[in-house]
Amino acid sequence: LSHGGAQDFRVHFEIKPGPAMAVRVPIYFGSQSGTAEYMAKELQSEALSHGVKCDVIDLDDFSPDEFIRDSVMVFVVATYGEGDPTDNAMKFHNWVANKATEAGILEGKHFAVMGLGDMNYTNFNAMGKSVDTNMERLGAKRFYKRGAGDDCQDIMADFDDWRSGGFFESLKDVASKAVPNNTQKTPGKKQVQKKVQALVCTGGERGDKMVGTLAEASMAILKDEGLDVRGPLDLSERRVEEKLAAVPEGGVIFILTTGSEGEGLGAGARKLTRRVRTECSAGTLKGRCYQVIVLPSNNATSEEVKKAAGADVDALCKALELVGASACSDVTFAETGDSALDNLATAVAAVCGGPAEEADNNNAAGEEDNAAPAPKQLTVHLMQDAKSLPSCPEMAGEACDTLGKFYFKAIPMTIATVKELRQKPEPELGLSTVQVDFKAKEVGLEFEAGDSLEILPRNSAADVEWFASMLGCTSMLDWHLCFAAPGASKGIKQPFPTPCTVREALTSYCDL
Repeated sequence: LSHGGAQDFRVHFEIKPGPAMAVRVPIYFGSQSGTAEYMAKELQSEALSHGVKCDVIDLDDFSPDEFIRDSVMVFVVATYGEGDPTDNAMKFHNWVANKATEAGILEGKHFAVMGLGDMNYTNFNAMGKSVDTNMERLGAKRFYKRGAGDDCQDIMADFDDWRSGGFFESLKDVASKAVPNNTQKTPGKKQVQKKVQALVCTGGERGDKMVGTLAEASMAILKDEGLDVRGPLDLSERRVEEKLAAVPEGGVIFILTTGSEGEGLGAGARKLTRRVRTECSAGTLKGRCYQVIVLPSNNATSEEVKKAAGADVDALCKALELVGASACSDVTFAETGDSALDNLATAVAAVCGGPAEEADNNNAAGEEDNAAPAPKQLTVHLMQDAKSLPSCPEMAGEACDTLGKFYFKAIPMTIATVKELRQKPEPELGLSTVQVDFKAKEVGLEFEAGDSLEILPRNSAADVEWFASMLGCTSMLDWHLCFAAPGASKGIKQPFPTPCTVREALTSYCDL
């Protein structure tokens, strides 16, 4: 970390790899608190010393089409709560555990799993076991034993025992025999365009049969247009956001709902807005597009519905777009079911486009495709006046690691009350049970049974001032900063949201 004058900091990371083989091995991590991500990076670093090049990949970026191209895969996955996948592993879990996923699709692939959990929970290490079992079910072969880390004992010791028991030797052996990632496709064989998957969702008021009838008609039309149609999915179902995330990239989500003067947007659609805002991270629906069609109920006209439900619709669209989805076309406020069906053609054309170009794969990519990634440079601009900060369109507005994701999706909330429940608390001995009430409805959140709440603490002003003095930047605490990656293409991720002040960065985003 070098200080480039009063206004710029430059951070430069560089790994100098030793001799390595052609194949690159992805190390996928599913992490809620960052432990699995840390372990994945540890494996990557040590594997390089054994001559194996690895890429650490967030399962939030999982894509089935890319996934099946790899010959060798390593997983470090944590279990969340009572046997659930972590938030960032939800898409992958929905694919690998889905009985509809093509049997034998991973034939010829090799994998190893390190699972993390806590023996205090009933379904200990459930995610590690699930990945291990389902990878084998889909045809892949285990090249090294499954590991199990226990957080209530010594999880790092469990990890060390697993990797030191022959993991790297096994990894090197299987990687040396693997087909390079860029030559996986059959030479001379032309790519075949896959059917676009469409998920039809219904989100009207309870007892409203009109949306269900429209859904059936819509599915018939979409099938005639050649789409791979799924549904109908009732948006009032639990964990509905997971079903949306299971739609593959390139797919489309049709949301059919109702609106009225009294109720606004249908209850299912309103619930979807809340679930996407609170349960999805940036990029969850990346590569998917959506189409919202609103039907009038209670004898309302489309104009009356548009006026009454417009704010709800805008909130739904904004929530979907914040997690990566894009609109096929403008929201339709239909007068009748027939006019709603007419709008499907526009959406289908926007999704499907023209026929896929055929590509000849005779020529395998050259050595450049297998070269180690070039070192990346991240610049921090620091200015007294926020208006003087440069525009940085290359930054994606997404976190570059697991812990950072919480910063990007956090919602400021007011604490209503704090109540000590013990009659004789002794906080210095850890004997304190506190009930904290939050004003969730102020920010549009509703608690449902089974929901969890993550709290991001802020560092005290005294700690911030002390660290600032040690860093020699006390006079710059109220200066403004932003990240940039000069010369890079779009989509560069960052440690925490900017622009912000140095004080806010030290207060909210740094573990002091």
